[in-house]
Amino acid sequence: MKYLTKLVSGALQIRNWLRLIGPFIVICLLGVPLATTVSADSAPTTYYACVNTNSGKISMTTANATCPGNEQLISWNNVGPQGPVGPVGPTGPQGPQGPQGATGLTGDAGLQGPVGPAGPQGPAGPAGPTQKLQQNVVFNRCNVPTADSGLTGLARCTVDCPTDYIVSGGGFTVSPANSPAVTWVVFENRPEQPTPQFQGWVASIANESTQTSLTMFVYADCITLV
Repeated sequence: MKYLTKLVSGALQIRNWLRLIGPFIVICLLGVPLATTVSADSAPTTYYACVNTNSGKISMTTANATCPGNEQLISWNNVGPQGPVGPVGPTGPQGPQGPQGATGLTGDAGLQGPVGPAGPQGPAGPAGPTQKLQQNVVFNRCNVPTADSGLTGLARCTVDCPTDYIVSGGGFTVSPANSPAVTWVVFENRPEQPTPQFQGWVASIANESTQTSLTMFVYADCITLV
């Protein structure tokens, strides 16, 4: 505690001595070789001295010097403290436009917009070519055997329409005609199954006579557009 009191007292004495001898130090420094002319571009020069804490005597020294036990190392430079920040200067002129930057990444697809209103009705198209219906009747002849026993006198006869025609009707005839002496039974009389359309006619009969054979004529009424 004694040492701290002595150190504070010595520091106060140094401050008082610096107030008294400050002008003298400046005059002396102007006459020694260490004095330099400071320009705006030169680094500040720092001076070092040992101050006797009892007498206030100042002895110039260097930064690495060790002062005696009753002296304190002090330093100062030839540049004053930094001044306050100056006011903001006026805005400078606008610089030239910079080069165009690189193309950015493609963004995400946007949401689908609402359905727009229906457009006006377009003009009527030209009339198509006129077509005529063409008819063609085709026949087929089949023999129907006698009935020796049971249904052995069964016969099935078909007729097909020409290419690009479809069947619109059909039928069959039998010779000789049905009579007490000659009888037959019809099993089918219809268009053929479509492949892909109805293209023919089919008829099936059973001759019940055991002595007279029959002749069956199947016909198909075929049509197409030309």
